[in-house]
Amino acid sequence: MITFLVYVVAFGTAATACFAAVYRAGWLATDEACVGLRALLVTVGLWSVIQTLVFLAPSEPLMLSLYLVGQAVGFASVGAWLYFCSAYTGRSLHRQSRYWWAGLSTYAVVSTVKLTQPIHGAFVDTRLATEPLRYLVVEPGVLYWSFLALAYGLAGVGFYWLYELFARTERSTKGFALLVASTALPAVPTVWSLFRPRQLIPMHYEPLGVALFAFGALYLVHPTFFELHAHSRYDTVDTE
Repeated sequence: MITFLVYVVAFGTAATACFAAVYRAGWLATDEACVGLRALLVTVGLWSVIQTLVFLAPSEPLMLSLYLVGQAVGFASVGAWLYFCSAYTGRSLHRQSRYWWAGLSTYAVVSTVKLTQPIHGAFVDTRLATEPLRYLVVEPGVLYWSFLALAYGLAGVGFYWLYELFARTERSTKGFALLVASTALPAVPTVWSLFRPRQLIPMHYEPLGVALFAFGALYLVHPTFFELHAHSRYDTVDTE
């Protein structure tokens, strides 16, 4: 029961942190960066809510349905992350139609495969476990690993853009850089849980990292966060 409450509270807190930060995200210097950050916070907040509901679902079919919807919402957060990073670092890729079409097409294919898992069964295999608590055991297939690698690869591009901005500014960005690095740490338990389900419940822990990033950037290191974005507007990369 204690473990169950830990998971529910953790993801419930992550959802609350993301939704609470949506208003403060409007303080960014440009509307585009604001839109990107808010989209990231909303999608990850919804993802966290769905992750919480998976634990509370009364039946395995409902658990699976919620899990697959969460997978689709989670992948959408990657697009929001790239949009935000492009706008925040002074790039223009988020405005270019070719990248929009490529992103939307990729998302349509990936989300369709995930949501139609009950039909083709090629994405994951699942079963209901009851120890140490009641949860959905996920056994990933080749498509799962392919989509996960794609998501991590795209997210890594955003991290690269941010650290490139840190490297070219004269301001001290150590605190913010460490915060950005901590955002990626939940990828470790995500992958670990797939190989060691008895130690960690197989699920995506990334929402916890994004919630930490949102709270830290907007409340703890907010002077650096806002000033660095203002600086990027006058040192525009505009890279394709």
